Amino acid sequence: YIITVPPGTNVALEVSNGNVRVAPGCNQVTVEGINSDIEIQAPMGAINAKSTNGRIRIYDAAAETTLETVNGNINAQVKAGTLQASTITGSIMTTLLSPEVGACDLTSMNGAITLIMTEKCSAEVSATTGRGTVRTEPGVELASGVYKRHALLGVIGDGATKLSMNSMNGDIVLQRSTT
Repeated sequence: YIITVPPGTNVALEVSNGNVRVAPGCNQVTVEGINSDIEIQAPMGAINAKSTNGRIRIYDAAAETTLETVNGNINAQVKAGTLQASTITGSIMTTLLSPEVGACDLTSMNGAITLIMTEKCSAEVSATTGRGTVRTEPGVELASGVYKRHALLGVIGDGATKLSMNSMNGDIVLQRSTT
């Protein structure tokens, strides 16, 4: 199905055994899916996306964003607001596009977490993993903190974004954007 709504409309969908793509221009977006991949592009308002057995991809989130899947990866690009993302079996890749992101809470029980920050972004970081490693790539310099194999507690830059990352069975990587 293709559903067309006027720009700025709130959208709420429930889907079983089908994928969802929400094009730019909607306001608040709520999607609940079973066996559904979800993609949401440039919404103006809050996002709440949940899927069982599906991937979630978010582009240019600008408000409170909550993402949850049981079996699937999460890929989120965030330019403002807050992000809470969790998956049981899957990886999380998040890109902070601007310093207007207030907080990120990323949790994967069985998967890696990768956080990419633009040069303008800074963070107060709490990252822990049970059976993986925590590492920073070149360009991510800690201003202060404690850095161990399974944990990182510290500040990058002036610490504007509150960042919490937790994985039981996956690596956690922090890196700077190359563009």
